[in-house]
Amino acid sequence: MSNGPHGEPKILVVGATGKQGQAFIRALTRGPEEPPLFPVRILALTRNPSSQKALALQKDRPWLDLVKGNLDSRESMRHVFTQAGGKGAIWGVFMVLQYAGLGESTEGEAVQGITLADLALHYGVSIFVYSSVHRGETDDDSEILAEHTGKIKIERHIQSLGEQGLQWTIVRPVLFMENFEGTMGKMTTTIFRAGLKKDVKCRMVALDDVGHVVAAMFHRPVNIAYKTMVITADDLTMSEQDVAWLSATGKHMPTYPHFLGTLILAINTAAKDIVYFIDYLYRHRSDNSEAFQEHIANTHALVPADQMMTFEEWIKQYERDRRKRRRDTGGWNKVSLGKLLTGSL
Repeated sequence: MSNGPHGEPKILVVGATGKQGQAFIRALTRGPEEPPLFPVRILALTRNPSSQKALALQKDRPWLDLVKGNLDSRESMRHVFTQAGGKGAIWGVFMVLQYAGLGESTEGEAVQGITLADLALHYGVSIFVYSSVHRGETDDDSEILAEHTGKIKIERHIQSLGEQGLQWTIVRPVLFMENFEGTMGKMTTTIFRAGLKKDVKCRMVALDDVGHVVAAMFHRPVNIAYKTMVITADDLTMSEQDVAWLSATGKHMPTYPHFLGTLILAINTAAKDIVYFIDYLYRHRSDNSEAFQEHIANTHALVPADQMMTFEEWIKQYERDRRKRRRDTGGWNKVSLGKLLTGSL
């Protein structure tokens, strides 16, 4: 295994400037200009190392190198591995691929993930962590959302490479609490209240906790190979979410009039599918509870449940951060209010 300039193992972060990639890197950080929690050299993959996001990621982190690469080009990604030192040089990979978007094709996403997994095997990566999506603990893919098909293809390919020596770990985060941020968070609440039955509970997790779980995998890489880990923290109905919001802020959850949620569900297939899928996950829990509990136990062996953020704790943090921001940029999974109202996703 080749190391960094100070003997640290190298971890390639694919999706470093995205939300999960940033959360992972934050989880490694002690503080500005301080060394990471354990010796490591981060290779942060980006199409444009001079972009504002990339430069912000590198600021005050001398243990992080920006690496230029194009996931749509096999040769470009092969160059990333060879430039790092060739076979055995990159010890670990954390792969998060850009969300295709509601109703968009995932073929490109699947090709990216499969290509990178193949290269990881070829270049002797020791720990390969892929962030997929929670889709219920079942091998029946008949009820999946169209935008999950790429991730499922990648999961299956990665698992097949295990027989050839790739030590993979798959993490499946549930619904991000960050989906309730800002303008689109307000719309999310409106749509869920209009479409979900009152007893349906949504499993949720904060992005920071995804970062903590993945950081723990690389910090203590024991008993993680060939395992699937569901990352979840809180489990609440929409009414219980409102109680948490009220307790944290003194106000009810922001929402638009109920008729707007009903209207969007009537004209927008993608939004309707999301609501159906959340209901599906809740209704089918008991049928697959054994597998789910196994996947949860894998996660909590790394980060105990009582160390993960509740929805109320997340709201308090979000409100503190919101006060520092000058404006709400919106933007949830490439969705806009205009697209929801016109059905053009």
